[in-house]
Amino acid sequence: MVKLKLWNNLRHRWWGQPLLWSQVFIPLAGWLSPRIMLPEGKVYLVYLPLAVCISLLMVYDWMAIPGIVIAIMIRYSARLGPEIGIIMTLLYLFCLGVCWLGYRCQTQRDWCARINVLGFTPPRLIWLLAFPPLLFILSLQLMIGMGLLPDEMGMVFGRANLMHTLVNFHALLIAGLSSTPLFYFVLRVLNNPRFLRTLRRRFRLEVAPGVKTGETLLWLLLLAGMVFALCYPTGVGQKEFWIDYSLTLLLPLMLYGAVRFGYHLNCIAWSVALLALFFNYRSYVRVDGRLHDLAVVSSMMLVFTLSVFLLSAINSRQLALFAKMKRASLQDPMVGLPNLRALKRDLALAPRSTLCFLRIAELDLLSRHYGMQLRIRFKQHLASTLRKGLAADEDVYQLPGYDLVLRLNGYDDEAKVAEVHATLENFRLVWNGLPIHPPLGVSYCGIAGEVEHLHLLLGELSSLAELSLTSGEPESIRNDRQDVQNEVKHKVRLLHRVQRALDSDGFILMAQPIHGVRATATMKFCCACPMTRAVRCRRTSFCRWCMSSAWRISWICGC
Repeated sequence: MVKLKLWNNLRHRWWGQPLLWSQVFIPLAGWLSPRIMLPEGKVYLVYLPLAVCISLLMVYDWMAIPGIVIAIMIRYSARLGPEIGIIMTLLYLFCLGVCWLGYRCQTQRDWCARINVLGFTPPRLIWLLAFPPLLFILSLQLMIGMGLLPDEMGMVFGRANLMHTLVNFHALLIAGLSSTPLFYFVLRVLNNPRFLRTLRRRFRLEVAPGVKTGETLLWLLLLAGMVFALCYPTGVGQKEFWIDYSLTLLLPLMLYGAVRFGYHLNCIAWSVALLALFFNYRSYVRVDGRLHDLAVVSSMMLVFTLSVFLLSAINSRQLALFAKMKRASLQDPMVGLPNLRALKRDLALAPRSTLCFLRIAELDLLSRHYGMQLRIRFKQHLASTLRKGLAADEDVYQLPGYDLVLRLNGYDDEAKVAEVHATLENFRLVWNGLPIHPPLGVSYCGIAGEVEHLHLLLGELSSLAELSLTSGEPESIRNDRQDVQNEVKHKVRLLHRVQRALDSDGFILMAQPIHGVRATATMKFCCACPMTRAVRCRRTSFCRWCMSSAWRISWICGC
């Protein structure tokens, strides 16, 4: 435990993990970089040391600079002498310092955001992809032209070496675009091994719906087979076929992977495939036109990489937004509880359930007196109290209005309903020092699988919950309640009468001025629908006797 704590503390010291991984990965990247030795000089196909330096900065920020300086100094001093080592160290330090400073100034505190966040794509493409190779190539050509450095990379001024410079520039761009994320993931895992769990979770989240393990394995096998076919040595006449036709088949395969498997898996798979292809360039590049073919292949791979990575990041973002909207559609935005749609989903997933309806009486009156916040707080506090006695897959659901619904495991479980009722009896909400406990009605029923007419079932449970307010005990839907059925029929007849009154223009709108004691004037409006035949009085308005059997809606407006 002490050793693990000490190792974790080394992440925040420049002489700790940043210095150690710089001494390991920069020489390793130089050894892994594919290159061609020509009489005119050395030509790189993928130049990895600069990509490793950028990855170190993305993980450790400015703490990586001392380790990078020491690693570059040791690497070039051992090969070309201390003078060349100092010049190359200053060249690396200038390129990395300028680009990282510009990136930090533009991103501020968000410099360490995830590598696939589309909001940071423009600054990363400018400061971490385009500018480092450009500054490195120009500075190196300037040093070689001034005679301060040997022409190790074949970069001297002149039209004859323009193709060398182009291939080397493509090598820097490809390494910065494809290998920087790969080394970034490796450093994050070494920095914190729990990042492997995070990476695995991101793989699952970015996979499109309906993708199975067999499809992923088949795609990886196809990619590995195409890379092996391109790397397999062929005859001289077949190389034109490979470079003109077979290399382009990688694009649709990678685009399919970008749409189906997301950013992280495509990034790792494509980075490894690119290194394997450039290490075995002799299988698909002609000997007589080697530089020209390599320039075409490197530019093609650069465009492929940019297209695949951007499409992967966009698709991963769309899947994340879709999942976020789906989660938001299953939750009430005001109370923060699962809604009726979530209840339907959970009922379809559970084989047997007990649906428990909670009617909170007088909550409307309390919310009018104390405000909407009381209603929200009461439901939230009641749901949190009930969840303490529920199982992990049981939950409390929000209904429109002033009701709640519980889904319990088991079919018509009376014991659990009794526990819920006991919890409700002991529940109190303290609001401004006042304990609030409105009457709570409980009704329940057993459900086996998905319910087609859930709204009708909830309506019947609501009527039973109103009856429970009178009896003081949970009411089951299995009991024969003729009075409840009569009440439901009465409500249906009432709705039909209102509908007929709307169709026949039978509503009567009345207005009455109200003068308050404090000289406030309001107007009371009443919309009445007579249930019996209303008789017109000799007075100018309907009398109280005529409207005694009418269904009325009244509201007050301030003048």
